[in-house]
Amino acid sequence: MGICSSQSGSNSKIPKQKQQLKIILPNKSIEEPKPDIQVQNQLNREASAQNTPPNQNSQYSIHSPVNGVEDKRKSVLSHNLSKQGEKPQKQMSSRNIRSGSQRSLNIPGSPQSAQRGSIQAGVQFFSTNASKKYSFLYNKECQRNPDLSFIQGNKNGMKARLELISKEEQDSIKYIYWLKSNQLDHQHILKNLEVHQDNNAYQLVLEYFDGWKLSRLQNSEDLTEIVLANIAEQMFQVLSYLKNLQLNHGNLTINSWEYYFKSGQVFIKLVDVKPISTKKIEDIDLIYYTPPEFLYHEEFKPERDLWAVMLILYTLGKGSLPYKFPPKYVNDVPSAKQLILHTTFDVESDIKKFSQDFQSLLQSVIGEKNSKKRKTLEELKVSKWIVDQKYTEIPLQERLLMNMLNQKESCILQQAILEIMIQEFEQETALQLQKLFSEFDSDMDTIIKKDELIKMFEKYTKLKDLENLIDQIFVSHSIKQEQMAQFTFLSLAAPRDQLLTKTNLETMFYLLSNNKSEIRANNVTKYLNVINEELEAQFDELAPEKKLNLDQFIKVMELLR
Repeated sequence: MGICSSQSGSNSKIPKQKQQLKIILPNKSIEEPKPDIQVQNQLNREASAQNTPPNQNSQYSIHSPVNGVEDKRKSVLSHNLSKQGEKPQKQMSSRNIRSGSQRSLNIPGSPQSAQRGSIQAGVQFFSTNASKKYSFLYNKECQRNPDLSFIQGNKNGMKARLELISKEEQDSIKYIYWLKSNQLDHQHILKNLEVHQDNNAYQLVLEYFDGWKLSRLQNSEDLTEIVLANIAEQMFQVLSYLKNLQLNHGNLTINSWEYYFKSGQVFIKLVDVKPISTKKIEDIDLIYYTPPEFLYHEEFKPERDLWAVMLILYTLGKGSLPYKFPPKYVNDVPSAKQLILHTTFDVESDIKKFSQDFQSLLQSVIGEKNSKKRKTLEELKVSKWIVDQKYTEIPLQERLLMNMLNQKESCILQQAILEIMIQEFEQETALQLQKLFSEFDSDMDTIIKKDELIKMFEKYTKLKDLENLIDQIFVSHSIKQEQMAQFTFLSLAAPRDQLLTKTNLETMFYLLSNNKSEIRANNVTKYLNVINEELEAQFDELAPEKKLNLDQFIKVMELLR
């Protein structure tokens, strides 16, 4: 058994039964949480934080100076910085900037469904500072990439990524104008959500994606052949999507992409979107990924992007760029071009640890000097290596139901909080779970019976002896009357490893407490907009002082891991 010795559903059909909680909380009084992990709702104060001394226990706004010990960064939105703590960027000369496609994407229609992407009208623009809606998240130790800046909605808690671009740079202005009428929508391209501004910079609010730079995978034990094939397939999807819209990137490098692993599968995104509208040239990092025939021609065609992707795959497989540049060539663009132009690649020797099929794939593009004889994107997408190595993803419904078989026991309070967390942090998963539940809740009473749950498993899993497995779920979680309430179902099927991170728990605490230093039972019921006397009684039994501080809240929820 877990932390609870008995459990009952919240629905009136299930008899209420008092639960004996076995959670030991810290005895000592806990200090109020540090300011760098709080989420301040800035909507309730009108004065600028630049003109008001920051309160010791308040979350720093986006445009207020930061004086914390752990992260002494200056304001990023009121100083002309491209990143926190960096010097202002110099204006790039017009010689090194080329305008991207002049074709407007305000056109009817959408890409083919096979591309898994679409295009929408322009990004939403605001004339105000982003601090009106968002505050910084300061949890650098929890980020995969500490160089990134993340923000959170003051009102809805939505997390997002923040990027600043100077108003003084010509290419930035072109990009902003492009965003006004264009918004790419593809699962493997970082999506622009909003654009805010101050006097010095545009503030791009992007979808939340905290990934490692792809170059980190070089020489990594995580880079198996199936992972490499999945990276290739996802990159090919992006190239197909852009080609379908008659667009190209033109400036792809290995660090144009970020990745992370989810349920054992690699997931990548193109995070450097700006070059789609405005190109750079004569940049040494770009020269490395430029096909020989384009080294002396400022042409940006799909073939250029395909070469770059194939060289990225080559680099990952070899563990380094396949060129041998002397140190003196580091900033010598003309010499680097000549070296690339006269390089003959030894794919077989460089990619020894991977299959012959992968070597042949690289040879068909990188090893072919005649550009007209190289394999096309369409041919590569159906190549033997891609087909054989393609990861067969377990359907989401099956993954969620499998979660139910191995979850630790939880009490009603923990289940209620888990339900809130999945709604806040995993909206797509929450939607799928609600849809799944509704499909088998025949009388729509938010209660699913044992036989209905068995039918659900029969349809979406390949498991045998289902009646015995479902019995184990009911017994393990002390669920009575052979029926399960919806919030219990959601909490058992939720991907707890993804939800119960320190960052998410801190965020949830401040959402429930309304940015205060403690949570009471009515905070939870009010957030859920329900009246549940059993939940309130359980909370009060758990917390003798009828309140939980941050450390106690985290301790309670971490028991579910």
